[in-house]
Amino acid sequence: MRISTIMTPDPVCVGPDQTLDEITHLMEERHFRHVPVVEDGELLGVVSNRDLLEATGWLPSHIREVLDIEPNPLPPMERQP
Repeated sequence: MRISTIMTPDPVCVGPDQTLDEITHLMEERHFRHVPVVEDGELLGVVSNRDLLEATGWLPSHIREVLDIEPNPLPPMERQP
């Protein structure tokens, strides 16, 4: 079996300038675990729910439900020059 038979052929992508809030909301709303980061048609990388967890402490809603915990708001992001 080729990977092309099971891959997502046209995935939802995000840009490198999108905020953590935007990506978190997208992943939560769509139940995504990974989102490609693309600029000018070039794949720059992939953001995972684990990346968000490590950066912000965010947990997907289905995990919060199992753990019976309330979501924590994201901390304010510092702007880089």
